[in-house]
Amino acid sequence: MPEFEEKEIRKKIGDGSILGVSVDTAVFDKYGCHLDHPVLATLNQFKAVGTLFLLSEVVVREISSHISWDASETQRAFKKALKDHNRRWGLGRDLVGLGEDFQINVEAKTAADEQVEIYIDAIGAEIVPVAGKGDLSAEVFRRYFDVIMPFEAKDAKKHEFPDAFALLSLEQAAIEMNTLILCISPDKGWAAFAKDSAYLVVVPKLDLALSWFNDPEMLLTEKLIAFWKGIAPPELPPEIKSAFEYYLDGFWFEASCESGLHYEYEPISASIQYIDHGMIGKPIIVSSEPEHVTMTIKVTAKVGFEASFEFYAHDHADGDDVHVSSEAAYIEKDVPFEITLEVDREMEGNDVEILEVTVNSGPLSVDFGHVDPFPDEDPTHEKY
Repeated sequence: MPEFEEKEIRKKIGDGSILGVSVDTAVFDKYGCHLDHPVLATLNQFKAVGTLFLLSEVVVREISSHISWDASETQRAFKKALKDHNRRWGLGRDLVGLGEDFQINVEAKTAADEQVEIYIDAIGAEIVPVAGKGDLSAEVFRRYFDVIMPFEAKDAKKHEFPDAFALLSLEQAAIEMNTLILCISPDKGWAAFAKDSAYLVVVPKLDLALSWFNDPEMLLTEKLIAFWKGIAPPELPPEIKSAFEYYLDGFWFEASCESGLHYEYEPISASIQYIDHGMIGKPIIVSSEPEHVTMTIKVTAKVGFEASFEFYAHDHADGDDVHVSSEAAYIEKDVPFEITLEVDREMEGNDVEILEVTVNSGPLSVDFGHVDPFPDEDPTHEKY
């Protein structure tokens, strides 16, 4: 189907032409597959408006797989940390009981499947079977060998099989319901497939798509921004400051620097300095409830990063890298974030009550520029 402009999609939602909504795995990945994230939790809103929320079985399995992989990684790291701490401190503690409290012996896949099952039940999603009806696999293989979307003429075509089954089964479901399905996915393959489909419409951003199902609430969002901008930098509304501190505490980022030596790095800290008032985006309403409204806002924040660098020189005599120095470095960078705010619908004057704040960002790579391995030493002294 040809790409629709926002106005056309809003009209089709309003006149009932779009009665189904679906979401790709990449949208869940954006929020780290944390199914309790406020934006993902708002997907339960479709139960109240008569719009079907559909999830392909492929997407469900991929979400569970991604959660399982992350859970097994944190489980492994936690087990090792417990054992190392117990041994180093000579505690002689029996870790079985503690392990039960933190589920370190539970199969990660079992825990992931349980999380996904609870989430699907909470949002009222209907699962679209991967097999579909009829010989769906034959159509997938026809598209694969004829290089028809979502397959492309490249060596990695086999990785597009899950998308093919997801899209064709969703299209089949739309045909049976005789309706359009609004699919949210940043994947260009999904968008390309939809161009040739009479039943699927693909848009890339979840929060924007959700806003089309909700009232604008312009007065509330305008008052929120005015309230925020009334606080002079570097101060922040306390609820937002606390959310940033929680998010950045122990935040992992990649670090690099300019140096003539080999080095390894370890992130030390990330701390918010202030938010640029000129870089606060327009709030997007993702859920409108009788007592509260949930919205997302794109902002740019100044963040201070500190990392430790361990420098090594190569010893050509024995072929080893020899440790020569350690230096900590600090730098401030502008970083884009997405903030999800839940605010009280009732306003007293110009005051806005912020009920909940969640902060999200993509992976970060921080360039510290030139870091001198020997900042305080005599430059004429032989170092290695």
